[in-house]
Amino acid sequence: MNYAYLIYQIKDMKTDYAFMGWNFAKDRINLMDYDGVYYGRSIDGENSIAVLEKLFERFNINHPDDFKGHSMSVSDIVVLFDDNGCKWYYCDSFGWRDITADLRERR
Repeated sequence: MNYAYLIYQIKDMKTDYAFMGWNFAKDRINLMDYDGVYYGRSIDGENSIAVLEKLFERFNINHPDDFKGHSMSVSDIVVLFDDNGCKWYYCDSFGWRDITADLRERR
């Protein structure tokens, strides 16, 4: 499957949930604290978790020259777009957490 993606990182890292796992951050997250730092149009993967792992490796080891954010880490958010819509993922302490439903509840 082919995905597009958008990476969000906390703007100034001064929030109390920067680099914190989801269990700590879930009630504190404010999307206004984030900036969209990179958009990619095409990445292939068997499923969303495989794509997220590819992105984590790319943006920590061999990131694109035009990427101006910091290395991908806990508290970053990635939005994956495919033919079925989009899903939001939080970079948690151990892997990725689908936070799409959590964000819908807040609206």
